Amino acid sequence: MNNNYELVKEQKLNDINCNGKLFFHKKTNAKIVFLESNDENKCFGIGFKTPPTNSTGVAHIIEHSVLCGSRKYPVKDPFVELLKCSLNTFLNAMTFPDKTFYPVASCNDKDFHNLVDIYLDAVFYPNIYKYPEIFKQEGWHYELDNINNDITLNGVVYNEMKGAFSNPESVLNRAIMHSLFPDTTYGVESGGDPKYIPDLSYEEFLDFHKKLYHPSNSYIILYGNIDIEYYLEYLDKEYLSNFERLYDLPEIKLQNSFKEIKHVNILYPISESEDTSNKTFLSYNGVLNGKIDYQELVALDILSASLFSVPGAPVKEALINSGICQDIDFGFDSNVLQPYFSLVALESNIENKDKFINIIEDSLKNICENGLDKNSLASIINNLEFQSRECEFGGMPKGLIFSQNILATWLYDENNPFERLVNNYLFDIFREKINTNYFEELITKHFINNNFKSIVCCIPSKTIAKEEDELLKDKLTNLKKSLSENELSRIIKETNDLKVYSGTPSTKEELESIPLLTKDDISKKVIPFNNTINNTNGIEVVSHDYFCNGITYMSLYFDVTNLNEEEQKDLIILADTLSQISTKNFHYSELTKELMMYTGSISTYLQTFEGKNQKLLKKFVISFKCFDRNISKVYSLLREIITNTIYNDYKRNLDLLNEIKGSLQSKIMYRANQIASIHASGYIDESSYFQDITSGYLAFENISNIICNYEDIKIDLFNNIEKLANKIFRKDKLICSVTTNNDNISTILEEVNKLSNVLFVNKNEYEPFTFNENILNEGLTFSSQVNYMAKSGKFDRSKFNGSLLVLTQVLNYEYLWVNVRVKGGAYGAGCQFYPNGLFSFSSYRDPNCKNTIDIFDSSVDFIENLELNEKDVMKYIIGTIGQLDYPMTSYQLGERSFKAYLSDKKIEEVEKIRSQVINTTLNDLKKNSILIKEGFNNEAICGIGNDIILKNEKQLFKKIKPLFK
Repeated sequence: MNNNYELVKEQKLNDINCNGKLFFHKKTNAKIVFLESNDENKCFGIGFKTPPTNSTGVAHIIEHSVLCGSRKYPVKDPFVELLKCSLNTFLNAMTFPDKTFYPVASCNDKDFHNLVDIYLDAVFYPNIYKYPEIFKQEGWHYELDNINNDITLNGVVYNEMKGAFSNPESVLNRAIMHSLFPDTTYGVESGGDPKYIPDLSYEEFLDFHKKLYHPSNSYIILYGNIDIEYYLEYLDKEYLSNFERLYDLPEIKLQNSFKEIKHVNILYPISESEDTSNKTFLSYNGVLNGKIDYQELVALDILSASLFSVPGAPVKEALINSGICQDIDFGFDSNVLQPYFSLVALESNIENKDKFINIIEDSLKNICENGLDKNSLASIINNLEFQSRECEFGGMPKGLIFSQNILATWLYDENNPFERLVNNYLFDIFREKINTNYFEELITKHFINNNFKSIVCCIPSKTIAKEEDELLKDKLTNLKKSLSENELSRIIKETNDLKVYSGTPSTKEELESIPLLTKDDISKKVIPFNNTINNTNGIEVVSHDYFCNGITYMSLYFDVTNLNEEEQKDLIILADTLSQISTKNFHYSELTKELMMYTGSISTYLQTFEGKNQKLLKKFVISFKCFDRNISKVYSLLREIITNTIYNDYKRNLDLLNEIKGSLQSKIMYRANQIASIHASGYIDESSYFQDITSGYLAFENISNIICNYEDIKIDLFNNIEKLANKIFRKDKLICSVTTNNDNISTILEEVNKLSNVLFVNKNEYEPFTFNENILNEGLTFSSQVNYMAKSGKFDRSKFNGSLLVLTQVLNYEYLWVNVRVKGGAYGAGCQFYPNGLFSFSSYRDPNCKNTIDIFDSSVDFIENLELNEKDVMKYIIGTIGQLDYPMTSYQLGERSFKAYLSDKKIEEVEKIRSQVINTTLNDLKKNSILIKEGFNNEAICGIGNDIILKNEKQLFKKIKPLFK
């Protein structure tokens, strides 16, 4: 082993099939964890303990800024250069309340090393000391174009946090943490409060980096099939040995517990058109009592789900049945020094506060006296064990998730990185404890006999946004009045200098500092499809034989292509209530226990596919995963759900409708750019319109209207939902996809045959549905300080080609990033092209409106005048291949194959697109400008955001209306 390190700990981590090693660098005390694994998707991350002392957002601004050029890589934005030309499977940086983390991942050895070196040079030797413009661009700056204009504020992080502070859930979550930890770093805002971000000076910014971005304060993680001896030598030689050890390192202090519960009221903004009733968030929050070990944390996860989260959970039921709220949300954060919980009542009123507290506390005392539901605990334990053994993270690299688990303990105990990577031994322990008072005692300890709590009420205000805008305006007006002519001239000069800096591209020499892959580094292979067609009683079962480690993934696809428009709108209700309501043989709470006992998960959702002859297919999907041994049991539950669901439990249905509404509203608030893109695309594209009415803005509008008129329409509504189920769940409408080991196919065919015998028989054929373009160009306003702009178009689908995928990279990182983000101050922007000819441009947390639409429009001119040399084009080709070659799980491979079967796509078509990508030329890219010009002829636009800004640009929209009522 390298003599510059001490091997402090080595541990076999069987649960994740890794061998863990902990090293300390002798000179600097840098801490390195290596998770040795056969995984080709290698991951590297470097983290720093970065507890802020105020809410200026210094940690967040530095996270952005260090990725804007460094000693070895002086290119202005190496992060973007890597997005352009890397085969990475993950590339990002993250600011947490007490740490900052920079992870990368790649399956390609050469690419992985390039990523590691660029990130290490960025964090240790950034150009922030050389160019103050980086701080101004990424953090904040005053803008003044000429002496007669008003001074304004701009900056990427400043605008990002303005967007975050427009979201009530985000406002509440911050207030909860600040209320519980008023005397520690968790009592300030690490991301930055827009009111205080302009208080951060350039000198304070640099000082924070000098003190904290040092090997002595670093936590380095390497995961995968890696030559650790090489990387230890490299880390020491290239970086760590260049520093002396620091001893004055940041500490994260414990918050003393409270003598009595704290009560805090805060305001969040809503628009003047919104009703304030039922818009208050009530939260009951607490820090866990005393020192907690990992077993107790996992036990509290199980306990919390049983009490607050699963359908039928007693505290959740008591709160909703009381009528004081529409839904509840429970959160448990164990990734900070002192783990804490939060129970939030959604859509309530401030006068319900005392009742809210009493219901929670009385319910918990009653449960302790009478005992928990043992079956509920058992089912949750089984479900958590399934997730732990499956080790599937929604396509995210395993190394990234393991790294986050490591940091959750390692940051607070440098000798304890592996604790949260070892889970499976706990589940048998918990099963034994079900029949003891163990879980009830945890309720008493942490929820009842614990004053370390806060009650935070987040109350809607129609005036706070306007008042804060006026305060900012007055502040800037007074600032301008207080400045001399020379000082104003200096701000004008700095504004112009920043524009010049932001608008000046990196030099050829700077760009060439980024190491590049070549065509030889690109795999020429295309993963083949894996479909075997089986038939049982007239139902096709398409199987995909992959190693799934004893797990079966099964999806039932029921065709809903030609339902009429009203029926399509009702699909979201059927999808989101099925398996959540009672059946003839199970109360919904008992059904939940059965499903959690025997499945890893079951979900129902809507999806579109391209079928044979390019026909649009719409599918109602019932999908589940389970251990192979439970296949027959799960199918018996499926038969129960499909054929015996009781649709006329109007109280339960209303609760679920409120949950659907809350979920959609949260989606709109957090992903408004996607919602705007879907809505704009829905004007001109049937697939997007279907997505809009089943999971987008139109779905939210529809569900909101249903809830408003529920008492008048509930009987007819759920009669129609039942008729819709009878119409959909038919043998002639079903095709199945299963990803599993082939040994299970005979069992699955037998179970599908049993299912086919109980499916509904309905002779009424679907009415034909005709989609008509309807370009509404709506502006949807809410109390946001920023905007989310989208413009969509559609061209002749026969002209789609692989070079459009390369053009996506060019537009995203050569054009939109520079103009919308760097120059415009938005947090992000992007575009996407689809094989059916649809494309869409959008911006995220954007201070602008029409300017951004103009930038979208000018993309045609940009492409026509594009100047890239052969090396530049190759960068974008490599980046595109990185997107195409993202490593997939067995389930994802199976679904990819199934999608190809539905459309009758041959592997040769995939190879053709890949070949077009690899052989893209500058001329190919420039020719695509015609397609964008053709698509933009329809002017399909949607804007979501600030009422004043959108109305000031009213010429963009045919109609401007409130997003929420």
